[in-house]
Amino acid sequence: MKFTVQAAPLAAILKQCGRVASKKAGDINGNFLIDVQDGHLNVTANNGHQQMSLHLQDPSLIVREAGSVCISASKFEQIVSSLPVDRDVTVSVGEEKATVTCGRSRFSIATLPASSFPKALHSDGQVQTALTIESHALRDGIRGIAFCVARNDVRQYLNGMLFEASEGKLTLVGTDGHRMGMVELQIEKSSSMKFILPVACLEDVASFASHGYVTITHSGNLVSFTAVNGTMTSRLVDGAFPNYCALIERAETGQQINLNRDAITSAVARVSLLSDGKSQAVRLKFCQQTVEVVSVSNDALSEAEDLLPCDFDAAPFDVGFNSRYAQEAFKAVSSTDLQLFYSGPASGTLIKAKDCPHQKFVLMPVRL
Repeated sequence: MKFTVQAAPLAAILKQCGRVASKKAGDINGNFLIDVQDGHLNVTANNGHQQMSLHLQDPSLIVREAGSVCISASKFEQIVSSLPVDRDVTVSVGEEKATVTCGRSRFSIATLPASSFPKALHSDGQVQTALTIESHALRDGIRGIAFCVARNDVRQYLNGMLFEASEGKLTLVGTDGHRMGMVELQIEKSSSMKFILPVACLEDVASFASHGYVTITHSGNLVSFTAVNGTMTSRLVDGAFPNYCALIERAETGQQINLNRDAITSAVARVSLLSDGKSQAVRLKFCQQTVEVVSVSNDALSEAEDLLPCDFDAAPFDVGFNSRYAQEAFKAVSSTDLQLFYSGPASGTLIKAKDCPHQKFVLMPVRL
């Protein structure tokens, strides 16, 4: 096997696949499967839970000898990434090693037969359902609420993002039990689909969905994302996702407050500097046409407060929030015209943009 290609496009595809390859020393899943045929190069990484296979079709690619081989993912990626981006790289595979040359630089890496690469992930045979969506919409939807998804929670079903398709829309939901984010994306009408994508896979899918359209195929315990540049496949999280619709409907019945997103975000950031504890909680005191943001501290000599205008004329109330959670939710809202819906100390507060009903966040209060 032998091919030549410019360093920049090769480094880009190796970096993306390298996110999936195992980082454990000596693990067979820590290898790339490199497959070179006439006119194209394919790189595959598989860690046992996710698999990414990307195509490289670049004008600089010259295939001198077709073939396939298993090569260390981390070493190969590091070598190619260290080379000048505008120079050509030649990779030739011989007896149990690959030689990488670029100008006067030369590297030799041990290889394994292509047959030693882990088998591709297969579903349990259940009926497939599929839908197609614009890649930028999927990417922005995932990244817009990913911060709400739990990491390493004992409730496994929270360690992933819900994908639910029905009636011409794809709904994405993430929660860690303290906050929740939901976004609705428009799609062509398709069969119903519902699964939980692992949190470890979210950014891989978002970066994979770079342009064009993505086809999502769900079958049993697997889901595949297919785009013009390749395919990303992942095992799914088991369990029943919480009833997010009921949480949103309950929160939407509360008192409505209109305020400026940037002003409240900055105020919470400033005031929380003098708040105690891991959550650095802040108290929001809503009164006639104003909201006072107050720090929460056990030190009587440390106090911060900020007063902002808002559109509110109902009975006054106080609510406490984790300052980081509040800032992340406020920043994620797509418009500077922010709306809050407060329905009591035992319920979550709904946060959304005034002109965007397709994106919503629910923030649970903290005890002060």
